[in-house]
Amino acid sequence: MGSLGTFGSGPGQLDRPGRLIIDQRGNILVDDSGNKRVQVLDKDGLFIGYLQSELDGPLNFNNVIGIDIRLGRILVVDAGLNKIYIFNQSYTLLEEYDLPIPLLEASFRFSNSIYGLS
Repeated sequence: MGSLGTFGSGPGQLDRPGRLIIDQRGNILVDDSGNKRVQVLDKDGLFIGYLQSELDGPLNFNNVIGIDIRLGRILVVDAGLNKIYIFNQSYTLLEEYDLPIPLLEASFRFSNSIYGLS
């Protein structure tokens, strides 16, 4: 297995990468925490894009604690912003939900995958 990206803030560059998941196409979604974004890379680690809103471009995340794929939708849980984001398979934001209690104070149960949500 090779490495993903180089250090920096440009497309395909990472600063403190965190959680990641591989989607149905074999693309890699990686929490680029130092740049406050989630990047999409192909199986060879080349930049494809960002998780983004249709109008505003890449979303700024604060503290991603989970990325998962359920029923063809990409879910991102951000404890810093206290939100759950839902994206389509084209990596565009469909919905976002405020959580009723701060995740940093709540107990959060992960599935068997350390990167997934249960």
